[in-house]
Amino acid sequence: MKKIVLSCALLIAALVIHANMVFANDCVVGRSPEGVYPMTDEDIIMVDEDIRVYPLEGRAECTFEFLNTGEEKDVLMGFPCERIPDPDSILGDTSIRDFTAEDESGVLKVESDNGIKPPKSFDSRFDDYSSWFTFSVHFKKGQRKIIKNTYKFSMSKYSTGTDFVGYIIKTGSVWKDNIGHTKVTFYIPGLQPYWIEHLIGGPYFRFEEDKIIWERSDFEPVEDLGIYFMNYDKLINFYEDEIEIKNYLIEQEEELSNLQDEISQMGKDKLLNLLLDIEDYEIRDGFRFYAYERLLKIDRVYGQRICLKVGENRAIVNGMRTTVDNDDYGTFGPLIKDDRTFVPLRFIAENMGGKVEWDGALKQIKISYEGKTVKMQIGQKTYYVGNEIKTMDTAPEIVNSRTIVPLRFVSESLGYDVQWFDEEKKILISGKKDFPELGFRLMEDELIGGLALYMEDKECIKIIGEAEEKSKTFLTYADLLEHQTWFYKSKGIELDMIRDDDNKQVINSIVVTKPCNFKLRRNIGIGSTRNEVLTAYGEFLNNECDENGSVIVLGTVYGGVILRLENDTVTRIFIGAAAE
Repeated sequence: MKKIVLSCALLIAALVIHANMVFANDCVVGRSPEGVYPMTDEDIIMVDEDIRVYPLEGRAECTFEFLNTGEEKDVLMGFPCERIPDPDSILGDTSIRDFTAEDESGVLKVESDNGIKPPKSFDSRFDDYSSWFTFSVHFKKGQRKIIKNTYKFSMSKYSTGTDFVGYIIKTGSVWKDNIGHTKVTFYIPGLQPYWIEHLIGGPYFRFEEDKIIWERSDFEPVEDLGIYFMNYDKLINFYEDEIEIKNYLIEQEEELSNLQDEISQMGKDKLLNLLLDIEDYEIRDGFRFYAYERLLKIDRVYGQRICLKVGENRAIVNGMRTTVDNDDYGTFGPLIKDDRTFVPLRFIAENMGGKVEWDGALKQIKISYEGKTVKMQIGQKTYYVGNEIKTMDTAPEIVNSRTIVPLRFVSESLGYDVQWFDEEKKILISGKKDFPELGFRLMEDELIGGLALYMEDKECIKIIGEAEEKSKTFLTYADLLEHQTWFYKSKGIELDMIRDDDNKQVINSIVVTKPCNFKLRRNIGIGSTRNEVLTAYGEFLNNECDENGSVIVLGTVYGGVILRLENDTVTRIFIGAAAE
């Protein structure tokens, strides 16, 4: 692989964030948002959490879905109120203010208890809090319940100009079993990739307009989330009367903005080289992640990408810098043994979205990935892919309490694409896109003119009024639900409405045609060109569903967004499942 030098500007722009021409380097410690904890019970599972953090406003909105696996009971839940001051740190406001709690019955009574903490805290983190907000929630046997919390907080600020906001997710393991699904959205108006200095939380971030979103399903949290960013709009306004500082910030922002523009014009090879530059930890995470998202749009076959180097514990996963391993056993990465390259199995499988199970007694490993199951045993060359027996050229081993496998196994057994760059001893592992997952994620998050799937009928009517015509209700064999079609012919809108489990009528799918002027989230509507669609939604494009260029499928026809085109212009947009 040819080493492509991005330009001296990259290193200069990356290093300039550490320059202290006018700033000191101390920090006023604020508070990271977090979730609620069980104070008296161990039968509750956190099925879902939807966290919305507004760091510049200093507030958070949290929606949790819990499942009671035990008998009917009252469960005391708690939220840490204030941290105990650390004499060695510069503390700002570490308190949580205006905390509220509610369930379907309404507002819950919140009390402040000193000295109380969850009964099975698994690390010393809980000892850092001097008081807790507590509230009681009544659960029936087997009941699912939605709990909502709101509160205000102050984020940490560095005198270098950097702000820090995070979400404490690791202590979510206090709840029973894995967390079913977590989505944390950080709303930062005016956000640009070059604002982002460092992201903490692994390869589960994505950018959407003024938002940074972290999302993951069925997991045991092991790392809290964190975002270090410089809000240049705010800083320049703050130093309006201090000309030297203001000019410095304007010059710095211009350099970073130009570099971002340079990345936006790069082709596939240059973007890959930027992601493969594992050694340069000075490059802002925002740039790497921006390059990764650009690459998703250019190279539409592959999704996840892991970049590794022999002898290095550092890695780049989906544009995010991370370590392969760093615990009591020390750092750990790929290695060469007997002229064969070995890689850490768990790190690769889990970062590709797989699940790894270890049976210590039998020394057996089970990997589940996209409906495929792979089983192997330490010291044995034979392994199973489903019911098929296969053979490795070298058996898996345990080194520093970590399972390592031959690099070739990663490709042959799990179906990843593997590239080896001999001169630099670097490895690029790429996984094909999971279009069903992409499609369902897109259709559930998408908006068009304020309309969204699963929106209730009364909210829909507020936006576009009563339907001009409604079909008779009918059942479908596909879902055995009651459907009704609402027609807005003069507006170019057609809605498929269904009755959900709560007997509420909600939107199941949306179709818009001319003369509708509604736009999708990324400003695509009737009349948009093919190139505009691909620029906005390229990472979701499924080329296997192309019909001679007349259809663009984002996701799959069983879930996603489908656009029909005439003369390379959008004439129809469908949002939903089982489209055509």
